[in-house]
Amino acid sequence: MVGINSTLAWRLTGFHGLPEQDGGQREMRNQGSSATLIELALIIVLIAIVMMAILLIMGDDLRLWILNTLQGLLPAR
Repeated sequence: MVGINSTLAWRLTGFHGLPEQDGGQREMRNQGSSATLIELALIIVLIAIVMMAILLIMGDDLRLWILNTLQGLLPAR
């Protein structure tokens, strides 16, 4: 437990809270949000790689399927 003198010293320096309570939590919060952003970026990159691989493998077949579908829906006059 923190003594009265150390608590008073913290308050005199302008810090409103005990170092064990505030400083560690703030640092952990920042690390958690940056880790979440990194994970989100990695997921987006992985999805982009998978989509490009699918388009490279099935590109021509997919293009023909879309063209045939559009021609069936919108016949030429």
